[in-house]
Amino acid sequence: MNKTKKTFFNTLATTIQMIVMQLISLLVSRKVLSVYGSDLNGVNAILSNVMDWIMLLEGGLTTASNVALFKPFVNKDYIQCNRILSATKKRFNQIGLLVFICGFGMAIVYPFFINTGIRQLDIFLMFTMMTMSTSFSVFYTRKYALMLNVSQSEYINTILGVAVSIVGNAAIFLVAYLGLNYLWIRVIYLAITVVNGLVVAIVVRQRYKFISFKEEPDFEAIKGTRDVVFQKLTGLLRTSAPLVFISMMVSAMYASVYSVYVFIYGFVRKIILMVVTATQSGIGQLIAERDTDSVYKVFRVFEYTSTLAVFLMMSVAIPMTMPFIRFYTRNVTDINYIDYWILVYMVVDISTQVLHVPSGIVINMSGKFKEDRNFQIVSITVLVVAVLTLGTIMGFYGLLIGIALSSLVLAVQEIHYTRSKIFKKSYWDFFKPILVNTGFLIIPVAFEMRGIPQELNLILFGISGIALVICNTLVLLAGNYIFERERLMSLVSRVKSILIKR
Repeated sequence: MNKTKKTFFNTLATTIQMIVMQLISLLVSRKVLSVYGSDLNGVNAILSNVMDWIMLLEGGLTTASNVALFKPFVNKDYIQCNRILSATKKRFNQIGLLVFICGFGMAIVYPFFINTGIRQLDIFLMFTMMTMSTSFSVFYTRKYALMLNVSQSEYINTILGVAVSIVGNAAIFLVAYLGLNYLWIRVIYLAITVVNGLVVAIVVRQRYKFISFKEEPDFEAIKGTRDVVFQKLTGLLRTSAPLVFISMMVSAMYASVYSVYVFIYGFVRKIILMVVTATQSGIGQLIAERDTDSVYKVFRVFEYTSTLAVFLMMSVAIPMTMPFIRFYTRNVTDINYIDYWILVYMVVDISTQVLHVPSGIVINMSGKFKEDRNFQIVSITVLVVAVLTLGTIMGFYGLLIGIALSSLVLAVQEIHYTRSKIFKKSYWDFFKPILVNTGFLIIPVAFEMRGIPQELNLILFGISGIALVICNTLVLLAGNYIFERERLMSLVSRVKSILIKR
């Protein structure tokens, strides 16, 4: 199977995953929120956020190992592949143990700092089970999932994950429906993680018979993880700063408000990123095999596709956000979930984050970890200064502005480096589709925000969403056919080459 078809299958599998999992999450999380209230929902969001911080211990090992495996895998040098996998396994074992120790320590300490009505013992148990899930994933699952990433077979892992999650979320819904103790929900999540890991290991062992973790480890091949960790740190500061601020200075209930917007735009971000990350392994292999000019021809279509995805998804999400929140929180009366300033922040920050991802992928897949580390340091510095300054002056909303500003700084650096240093090309290819799509979509979106009913049931919500997708896609295609015909037709040609046998 060639790279283009593998990319298509990865994208298709991720699309199915997004749709299925979001529908499941909508039904299950809405039921959990209505049964157990905003307090528990906020605490869950906070604990997940703290665990993300602990996962900084992973240090970018997955990314560094992926990059190291590309060339030996393409060259069928399976001895070197196994040396890298052996080194990676040892590092994952060490990290998994550290994650458990740190997570268990935080499970003891952090409950004393959360402003919530939930018992501290229950928070401790929830956090401990979350720690066990994460540790198992690092210690056992990741070393196998690496081979699916390197071979562009992520769709296998995606399909397996969806199947296991459907069963697990059905059990969670039953727990909420019966009104059982909410600790059972975390027990089920732990079971999902273990079952998924075991299934992935079995499939990978069967698919790649050459795998062995007993070769002499090549630790030198997976160097650069300390540079990659800054990428994770910057992202975590952006996502966690609001939740930490809210949980400690306001309440877990208002953290629930913010987490609902994160739930919506996190889904939007995942849909956009599936278009981008599905091609990540292919870009890595292309860089290993081809010259810079050949890579750029693929990159400019890749970047253009990402831009189209951003504008299409945002044009649909903006008009649907408040109707969705009113539907999602219909039976929740303990706090008001409508906040247009958070909506504005989400749109600006998520769009900025995603638009520079293609450049970031090229930097990482080229092994330029140190350069990107420097970009992350600058972005973190701006983030800390802006959050402290604007947060002190303007409170929570100033904090959001500071986070969005740091995202912009990182985007500028990565886009500039990719175009000026790696490809040595102008910026017009990047800015042109942004200007075109902004001009063509701004008026339809304004009318749609006024035209969509604010009170919708699930069926009307689905119909409205489909109508917006069709309408905005047509507008977007018309504008791009006029002003970006060459790249649009190149994208169409790539899709046709997958769907139709030549």
